[in-house]
Amino acid sequence: AEQQSQRVQELESNKKRRRTEELEATRVLEEVDKLLSPSRQKSPSHPSYWRLDCDAEAGPPTEYPELEPEERAFFQELIQKCCHKQCNLSSVRDSEVLRVFRIENKTRWEVYEAKKRELVRRLRAAGGGGTVGSSAGAAAGSAIPAVEPPLETAGVQEFLKEERWDADAGEAYLFHGVPSEEAAFEIADRGFNRHFAREGGMFGSGCYFTDESCKAAFYANIQALEQDSRAAVVLVCRVSLGHHFQVPSDGKERDAKRPPRKCPCVKNRTNADACGFQY
Repeated sequence: AEQQSQRVQELESNKKRRRTEELEATRVLEEVDKLLSPSRQKSPSHPSYWRLDCDAEAGPPTEYPELEPEERAFFQELIQKCCHKQCNLSSVRDSEVLRVFRIENKTRWEVYEAKKRELVRRLRAAGGGGTVGSSAGAAAGSAIPAVEPPLETAGVQEFLKEERWDADAGEAYLFHGVPSEEAAFEIADRGFNRHFAREGGMFGSGCYFTDESCKAAFYANIQALEQDSRAAVVLVCRVSLGHHFQVPSDGKERDAKRPPRKCPCVKNRTNADACGFQY
């Protein structure tokens, strides 16, 4: 009986030890999971006004909440304001913004934030950083030069009350015209892809953005769509411009695959490793 009692005590002791070891192993795995999978944590980088539950394990990867009428009115005014004065597309000035949706894609946002941090790190290492669209960046010799003339879309971030706006990355809102709703949803889901950029673009091969609404509307085929009483689709994109490079008018950069490297003896040249990423 005594031996049996000791045996029972040993079994209970072993069970408690195994339980303790299991709990400790679970705790360690949870800590490792947090380190390896930061996207599963509640990230302060996601805008607080998003409706998408970024902490949910399941659910739609992207949501498209429709904005309020006052926000639609702002974009109506923005489209007209950013139309080039010499633009002959009357359909842009006379156009009506029918609906405005916000793209909430957790994965694309986290990729953008990571790329932006990398961009800022490289810019700071190269001695750059500043504000796009003002002379603040140009005041210091090592800062990002200001975009001149200032972007027509400057001020959008103030209206939208954007969080985590980073002047050191040269962030700006710019237009991108797409030929169809399907193309817009593809970009919203997977992001911009330079591999699909056509050769022979005016400024080389790449993803194009503009602060002129009429230019974006042209690439959205607004004239052809208008004849069929269909709506054109224009994306308003948050872009990190970095240390921008002004393409010369001689057209020599038309076949470029990437911006030229920054040279301390050449003004307005940019570091190829410190160029903007897009979201």
